[in-house]
Amino acid sequence: PPKGSYPFTEATFVQSLAHTGYETICIGGVNFFSKRNELGRVFPGYFTKSYWLPTFGCTAPDSAEKQIDFALKKLENYPDDKRIFMYINFSAIHYPNCHYVEGKMRDDKESHAAALQYIDSQLPRLFQAFQKRSNTLVIALSDHGTCYGEDGYEYHCISHETVYTVPYKHFILTKK
Repeated sequence: PPKGSYPFTEATFVQSLAHTGYETICIGGVNFFSKRNELGRVFPGYFTKSYWLPTFGCTAPDSAEKQIDFALKKLENYPDDKRIFMYINFSAIHYPNCHYVEGKMRDDKESHAAALQYIDSQLPRLFQAFQKRSNTLVIALSDHGTCYGEDGYEYHCISHETVYTVPYKHFILTKK
């Protein structure tokens, strides 16, 4: 493998991290994490611990707050030197997200931006908790983009460049 890469022999890098001593935690938001059917059990099954509650779902306007509250409670159960890989699927940007703009009845770019602002407003608590533990690599990304009228298309279950364009950022939180 190229220098600096993370080679592994397990089926997924999540399983590899668990094999090397990480606690792997998944906190799902959308129904793909609910474990209510075969599809909803696949990705959570890669983790040593996985959780989903209806209060984490798309229709809950305070879903990100609930997910981060839950994550913080889980982190309390581990000593600071325990390595943790935590994946949180924030459902707030998935439809419906119109409830993040008062009076809005339909999702659009404004409500999507409001949902992102809501999630961003909740992240400092999570970041502070990880900064108390250790230096932490944060990877923030979406699983897809969403069309809001581009070329006449709506939402994300379609083949469109906007859907394929995935926002991504990574950075290190340093221990404080």
